[in-house]
Amino acid sequence: MKAKEVKIHIKSNQTDHCGEKNDIEFYAHGKFGLIGDTKVLSYEESPVTGLEGSKSTIKIKGNEISLTRMGKSRVNFVFKLGEKTNTMYNTEYGDFQMEVYTHEICINIDEQSQSKVYLRYTLDIHHIGSFLNELFLNFK
Repeated sequence: MKAKEVKIHIKSNQTDHCGEKNDIEFYAHGKFGLIGDTKVLSYEESPVTGLEGSKSTIKIKGNEISLTRMGKSRVNFVFKLGEKTNTMYNTEYGDFQMEVYTHEICINIDEQSQSKVYLRYTLDIHHIGSFLNELFLNFK
């Protein structure tokens, strides 16, 4: 993969079943490139996320997005519009089964200018609860 250095701006918000919101915003440096027809963006997580020392990789192929995190915790989310997908979140404190339902995906990749990815999805962590999430990702 021939990758170029990019500056990334990430905003996310999460609302739990009681209506309580948690917002996170940070900037990172990362790499963007192509592997065949798959667009790949990778970056190191910020201490703001509580995932310091983890590497996140986002792969975009058509209208499907996967997000893989590797570090102290490991997870692989798959986002498919209007579909539920399952994953296992492996942490040092134990493993959690999760289900993701993707409500909205918006992808605008412009290799010459600003690229944007937006996701809105419900994350159901078995035995813990459901959370509505929005992820705003901009890079150039």
